[in-house]
Amino acid sequence: MAFADRQRWLTADEATAYLGLPTRKALYAAVARGQIPAHRLGRRRLRFRLDELDNLLGQVREAGGVR
Repeated sequence: MAFADRQRWLTADEATAYLGLPTRKALYAAVARGQIPAHRLGRRRLRFRLDELDNLLGQVREAGGVR
C-alpha cells in the first residue's frame, strides 16, 4: 500500500466496514472502551487513521484473536 494511502482518514462507516464490525454502534462502543483509536474533529465527528487500524488488526492477528 502506498504511503499516501496509509495516511488516509476513514469515516465511522468506512472504519466499521474495514474492521468487519456489524454496526457503527459496535465501533463506537469499542472506541469508548479504548480498543480502537479515534480522533475527534469538533464535538461529534470521529475519524480513523487507516495506518492505526492496520496496526490494530496486526496486533489482534498476532495475538490469535482473528479466526
